[in-house]
Amino acid sequence: MGNKYTTSTNVLEEIPGSVPEALTTQKIEGYIEDASRFVDARLPNYAGFADTGGNPQTPKLIEKIARMLAAYDCMVFMGEMRGDEHAGTELRTIAEKMLDDLSPTDGSDPRAMIPAGEYDYSQTPTKETARLTDSSIPHSIYRADLGRSDRRGGEVED
Repeated sequence: MGNKYTTSTNVLEEIPGSVPEALTTQKIEGYIEDASRFVDARLPNYAGFADTGGNPQTPKLIEKIARMLAAYDCMVFMGEMRGDEHAGTELRTIAEKMLDDLSPTDGSDPRAMIPAGEYDYSQTPTKETARLTDSSIPHSIYRADLGRSDRRGGEVED
């Protein structure tokens, strides 16, 4: 089991309409773990984030991305039950755009790390998209450059 960057309660708040009984808390928790692993894999140059409720807390932007990804998976599950194969795609699109702003797939500089005076606001999501549930603006993520060095010596540590 890996880190969890959001809670099932937050994910349920993101889902419009009623939730079927088949979408259990255990299933939602699985989607949260999947979303959290996806965030970790997609942001390789960022330090591992703490679990929701940990100290320090998960950055709000990371929580929102994980929440949207988990809600997307829930909506896909519910859509399969209803025969709607495109349920929740807008959530996935927005979450991936936010991830791309943090770590662009084309190798360019991350927009989230650009100084405010140089930020290109033409690509900024709408207020409704960028706002968190508590109406604050997402910020404060921490970044680290990770590296690896080969150990020279006879024994390997466990």
